[in-house]
Amino acid sequence: MGNTKIQSYHIFLFPFKWDYSTNNNHISFIEKTSINNFLNVIEVEKEYDNSQKKAKENVWQHDPFNLDRTDKYNEFNYFYDYVREILYDFDKDLQKSNHEQSQVHLEYRLPKNSKYHISVLKKEKNQKGDKVNQKGYPKIYSLDIESILLNIYNSGVGIISFHLKNESYDSEQAVLDINQYGRRLYPPFLGTEDGEQPIQITQEKELANYISINSMKSPGDDFRQYDSNAYYKNGPFRLPAFISSLFEDKRIYSEDDIGRKESVTHISISPVLDDRMFVISWYKNKEKINALTVPENNFFKSTSLKYLEATAEANDFWYKFLFVDANYANCGDETMFKSLLSDHTYKRWLVPDWGSVYGISRYSFMSLMSADSIYRTHVTGMYYKMVELCLLQRASVLRFSDEITHVSRLEKEGKPNKEIMQEIKTIYSSYIHFVNKVYFREITAQEQGIELYDMLQDKMRINRHVKELESEIGELHQYAILLEEEERTKQDEIRNKQGHTLNKIAFIFLPATVVAGIFGFSTIDNSFRFTKGTIDPNFWWPLILAVLASLLGWWYFNSKIKNHD
Repeated sequence: MGNTKIQSYHIFLFPFKWDYSTNNNHISFIEKTSINNFLNVIEVEKEYDNSQKKAKENVWQHDPFNLDRTDKYNEFNYFYDYVREILYDFDKDLQKSNHEQSQVHLEYRLPKNSKYHISVLKKEKNQKGDKVNQKGYPKIYSLDIESILLNIYNSGVGIISFHLKNESYDSEQAVLDINQYGRRLYPPFLGTEDGEQPIQITQEKELANYISINSMKSPGDDFRQYDSNAYYKNGPFRLPAFISSLFEDKRIYSEDDIGRKESVTHISISPVLDDRMFVISWYKNKEKINALTVPENNFFKSTSLKYLEATAEANDFWYKFLFVDANYANCGDETMFKSLLSDHTYKRWLVPDWGSVYGISRYSFMSLMSADSIYRTHVTGMYYKMVELCLLQRASVLRFSDEITHVSRLEKEGKPNKEIMQEIKTIYSSYIHFVNKVYFREITAQEQGIELYDMLQDKMRINRHVKELESEIGELHQYAILLEEEERTKQDEIRNKQGHTLNKIAFIFLPATVVAGIFGFSTIDNSFRFTKGTIDPNFWWPLILAVLASLLGWWYFNSKIKNHD
């Protein structure tokens, strides 16, 4: 991590919701979100000797967290103890006796010198700015892949993250291009101009020409399949090749592509954000830091930003960097431009020569620094884990909302109340776990960490989403109470009907019992004797009397019920 050649560092995070599915339509929420079921589908290699590097290449490996380096110690110690349980998949040395596993941390083992390639279509322009080459030419950025990680959580949420190191491109436009084009999962829009291929128009503005990983079997994704509406008629999202190739043929499918595979045991995936991955980026550029500051006589007052006084070229770059815009600042109003910058910029250490500045939006956590300082390890360590936690929170809220909607449909599908109440019970239990183990007001005692976490919570609107979820859970609870009362009423009706039937039987046979009591069984028994091969006539008259009395009782009981109704 101390390599001074690094120009920028980029982490792309793909948060997603996942479901384990089989040909059984009655699978429960717990089964759908079982971590073991997920691991069984992708066939994780559980044995990994970190010291000997014996892991197979091109395979997911279970890689639990341990304290074998000082940077890991610093990162681990940064967070409160109760927060670490959801941030880290502990190894055996860190696990406590009461440890409850909420996640599994996996790493994809790639060969050395693996590269993340991003090809960008650029329009040639002359000195006047006129377009010369209308078709555009590709600019290829090749970034070193430091790691590809996958975290699976028991709330039915997962996060894939690509950790990429840039040692070759120091220009600001290169950094902007890498962030903008390297994060796309599928086209945000399709071009509508006549005579043009829809996807090429998108690629010239917002989408990479292709994204690939050089060591994978798949050639990558050029997104050209979106030129045909047959490809996206069931929904726009398909796992791009640079992600699906990580799972090869492991039955991992996108939700929009699941229709023809419903009979196969599989994992279906859908994105939490949209067509973009979340971006964390660190960029070393002393000139940009100095251009953003306004030197004053008092050193500690030199943290003002020029955008508070006037729009400047530095602010234009900072806006594009912060909001992940490669070509131009996507805000035409100067007042709004300044307001957005002020609201999304964290400027505690924005000072000339050695300072740093952070920017946070719904889709980015960006850091601009003067030097290759210790704070780069903060961005790729502590702050990365902070972002990961917030994405987990946001994804979990959306996941719970989906399940609540699913429960509301069960009654329409004719599911029995007991099955619906059991599903509500499991969702509510998972929600309690989320509130106690995942959603935190504060995660560290460090002042800068507290402030950055609060900004992340605010920009991702997590607090608002959690309050809305709390309201939905409350309504679900009321629904469960109604179902319970309805079920209790049904059971009472069943018991009343059973009692009614027993009373009816008893009432019908009551006259016969009375007759038998008056005459005694001995009379019938003595009459039941053969006299010259016949039954004594004295046997019949008490029996006939008993039957008539029972019929009379049956008629009287039914007439009373009808009159009552």
